[in-house]
Amino acid sequence: MKISSKKKLFGLLALMLTGIFVLAACGGGGGTAATPTPGTPGQETTAPTPGPPADVDLENIEPAFRRFADEPITLDWLVVQGWIADVNESLVAQRIFEETGIRLNLIDPGGMEAEVINTMVAAGTLPDIISISNVNLLWPELIEAGLVLPLNELANRYDPYFWNVAQPDTVMWYTMDDGNIFRYPNYSITFADVEQGFAQVNPVFMVAEDIYEALGRPDMTYPEGFLQALRDARDMFPERNGFPLIPLGVQAFGVNGNQSLDLQLMDFLAVPRADGQGNMLDRHLDEEWQNWLRVIRQVVEEGMFDVDAMVDTSVQINERIAQGRYFALMSAWTALQHAQDSLLVHHPEMALIPTHGPRNSNGAAPRLDAGHLNGWVGTAITSNVRDAERAMSLITYMLMPETQVMLAYGPEGIGFNWIDGEAVPTDWAMDLLENNAAYFQQHVGGMQQYFMLRHMPTQARFFDPVPQVALRPFRDFALPMGVNVSPYVVSLAEAPDIALINQNVNLAWGETLPQLLLASSDEEFDRMFAEWIERRYNIGFGQVLEEQTRQHRLNLQRLGIDY
Repeated sequence: MKISSKKKLFGLLALMLTGIFVLAACGGGGGTAATPTPGTPGQETTAPTPGPPADVDLENIEPAFRRFADEPITLDWLVVQGWIADVNESLVAQRIFEETGIRLNLIDPGGMEAEVINTMVAAGTLPDIISISNVNLLWPELIEAGLVLPLNELANRYDPYFWNVAQPDTVMWYTMDDGNIFRYPNYSITFADVEQGFAQVNPVFMVAEDIYEALGRPDMTYPEGFLQALRDARDMFPERNGFPLIPLGVQAFGVNGNQSLDLQLMDFLAVPRADGQGNMLDRHLDEEWQNWLRVIRQVVEEGMFDVDAMVDTSVQINERIAQGRYFALMSAWTALQHAQDSLLVHHPEMALIPTHGPRNSNGAAPRLDAGHLNGWVGTAITSNVRDAERAMSLITYMLMPETQVMLAYGPEGIGFNWIDGEAVPTDWAMDLLENNAAYFQQHVGGMQQYFMLRHMPTQARFFDPVPQVALRPFRDFALPMGVNVSPYVVSLAEAPDIALINQNVNLAWGETLPQLLLASSDEEFDRMFAEWIERRYNIGFGQVLEEQTRQHRLNLQRLGIDY
């Protein structure tokens, strides 16, 4: 290890502890995309994508884990997310051991990942495998310092079957300029995955079915129709289960703004992210989005907006959903499970359904985020690994389709059975999923407890990844409007000065948005919004936009897209 690299790593960790860096905007404040991104932003490489040795016949080889089922070993796996339960004795963990001979010691740093990894690096005690966010500032330094090993070299040496289960586009995306890939992500979505319907789109506009039908299924895609539908709902249904009706709800506000009114509304309106000539755009300058914010301001003025969302948490909003208090809701359907289930049991007529909401003045279809190649969490084998061959065989094993199904439902024969090539969950598994999900996750080990290498498109080829029947209509409604956003996803991990500017821009927007919505008139809104744009660029958003454009162009080059 280079001494300078190690010192640099310690320095970076020290900066992380001060909380200086922000890597991605989570509230749509206008900095970076609100999706996970790789630690090396917009990396340009001319190196060929790695692959198997030329003399290996991938169709006639066995995965390496099958050679070691009778040779027990324990591997330590650090998972930096903070919610990993003690699942080492779960049914899935037992099946992993039976099939691979590997016992997993999952390490949860308890939210102190920077300190824990810093200590491990200093003591030379990094675990065998690590899974940390792909936006984590540590990645470039871990790679430069030689603390993580090239997966392509390990695969070619120990387990070429890896190339049968690794996604070629994902490997390409993570290939460094030296021709190596040092981590493999979960939730990496290719363009083909989206085209074939194997991705997931979360945002959706939804309404209470009984009110929507009573109003004659009004067109809510344009401002006048939107406002009138909310007014009619308020007038016809002033109360719901003894509570005042809330005509329009959104997700909870945060320090960076509001997902429903920022990124999601922009995507509903198909606000472009780039100009098609290699330049990223400031979406806050889009007049269609500004106009719909004025509409929402009008909704607030007329008392038809859930103003409590400005201070409440998602838990309290879900309670109101379960009470049937909303007519219309802009949110993510993935957050609806328990509330929608409660409505279907106690007030089925009040259940939510998806429908078309705000659109731009041309009536263009929404362009919703369906994921990207970057994924969410990256998994790597460290230079401190006790047995590189076994660790590599485990990564291959976890990526195999059979394992992917097990990670969702539990072991075959217990959580699911193969029927005509389809993975069908058992009644026992479905009963637990619906009635005791916490038990299922911890003691069975399913329900994506081992999310670190989950590849949802692989799972979707063998079973419906949304087991809750009540949620499937939302999924099916939103999916055709999804697009792969890989060209636009950037990271500020290696641009700390820009990251700090972006953080300040986002925090300023978090303060401004509620004030805009509470403005007393459109004229006051326009004055305040003009002041916001001036403040945005005074903070330095122009520099953020320049960095976004630089990385966007490199992403286009890597994808072979002309501009």
